[in-house]
Amino acid sequence: MKRILTLIVALAAVVASKAQTTINFDVTGLNNGLNVTLFKVEGRGGVSVLTQKIEDNKFKCTFTCDSLMQNLSYFSVVVTNNETHEQFGSTNVYLYPNSTIHVKGTGNDPEDWTNDSNHPGQKFYNVMFANDKSKAIQDEMKKLNAQASNPEADMKALNHAFDSLLNVDNKLRVKTLETLPKDEYWIEYYAIMARAAVASSTVDNELIESLTNLYSRLTEEDKQTVDGKTITANLFNKPVNIGDTMKDYDLYDIDGNLHHLAEFKGKDLLVDFSSYFCGPCLIISPLLDFLYKAGNMSFNVVTVNNDTKSQFEEHTRAHGVSFPVLNDRDGDGGIFGIYKIKGIPNFYLFSPDGIVKDKWMGAYPEKVFNSITKSSSFKWNTSVEKKGNAKVVNYPPIESINSIFIAEKVTLYADSTVIDFLSCSPAFSFGSGSTLHYNGKQYKVISSSIGLDKFVEGMIGHGSHVTATFEPLPMDATKFDYIEGDCDNCFKILGIELPE
Repeated sequence: MKRILTLIVALAAVVASKAQTTINFDVTGLNNGLNVTLFKVEGRGGVSVLTQKIEDNKFKCTFTCDSLMQNLSYFSVVVTNNETHEQFGSTNVYLYPNSTIHVKGTGNDPEDWTNDSNHPGQKFYNVMFANDKSKAIQDEMKKLNAQASNPEADMKALNHAFDSLLNVDNKLRVKTLETLPKDEYWIEYYAIMARAAVASSTVDNELIESLTNLYSRLTEEDKQTVDGKTITANLFNKPVNIGDTMKDYDLYDIDGNLHHLAEFKGKDLLVDFSSYFCGPCLIISPLLDFLYKAGNMSFNVVTVNNDTKSQFEEHTRAHGVSFPVLNDRDGDGGIFGIYKIKGIPNFYLFSPDGIVKDKWMGAYPEKVFNSITKSSSFKWNTSVEKKGNAKVVNYPPIESINSIFIAEKVTLYADSTVIDFLSCSPAFSFGSGSTLHYNGKQYKVISSSIGLDKFVEGMIGHGSHVTATFEPLPMDATKFDYIEGDCDNCFKILGIELPE
């Protein structure tokens, strides 16, 4: 379910300053136990700079920033229940360097709070979100968002209802845009609206037509900005479908070197459209990295990231993977707009000559695994070595997986079998019911480097390594399965081969 934060968006002017800025919060009537979080927003993502748990039904604090004001003109304030993941709403606070802003209000919903900022972005934001009908629609969307926390909820139906309400709300906002003068905030919000309308699961042609009619207000100079490119791409580009030829764009690595997707022709290519602020994107990344190395680059993998230039460079260095990660510096207006990427992670599989063989949205490990390992280009980079009486198999060929859990190395000893696993999940356990299956027999787990049935947490996007010891497989075993247990969601790695 989309979070309300993705809907209640406002627009940033570049304010490059290190002057001290203060926000004073004085809000009452909040439910105890809720969390108020202040986000520094840049591009697609946000970084939490303050979180406070509500006590005595009030939120009273003073937040002072200086270096955080670099390239920033607003913070987003969000109220959530961290236990149920329910979000009560959000609002944006625009501010100048060396200013003091007072935020006051009552209740759990930040949209009902007020502030005394005289920033032009704040004035635009207040006008865009002042519609009472829009407020009522937002309240209905929040109710749907709350229902999504129920594990038995019909997510498809909820998303459909949510997007339908969003389209109605967006049509009200377009009418407001039609009455306002064009400035940088107007253009940026227009881009947000165009992207949201096309990404909706229930595309509203009336809304698309209304947005298209606004396009005549853009100058040629406007159209060359990142927001202008985003508007053009979303309203006028056709999606790239299976059977179509690869479309290209200028892409850059973290050192500023220019690249194009065409460079990777000659082998099958999986392009991962991604962002570092997308949880599923980060979780699937270690699996992509493992398969790229396990195939010894016999199959090409490229991540195309649409974060800001500074975010891209910082996070790419921190997350370091072995395959290329590129960025076009145009946000949603560059290659993301050319391919009309509606959601991320989004994958395109190309043949060696650049024809789209498949495409899908979502971090599905089985789909990613099969697309790469079943490719005609892919060759397992398996090595077998003898260490004393032990047999070591690195990157053993694998037939299938059902989750983001995979075997990296198998070592056969006379008295045990040791397997090194990669888990891409940031939180996982190693089940005490784990067994190896070979030739009709089961071989039980003895121990693991993280214990058994104990949850551990790793760093999202980096993957975690765990070594497990099992009862010994026969030294001449050729293919076996790993099965965590008999639950529906238990990890399974089938057809692990042990070549001579």
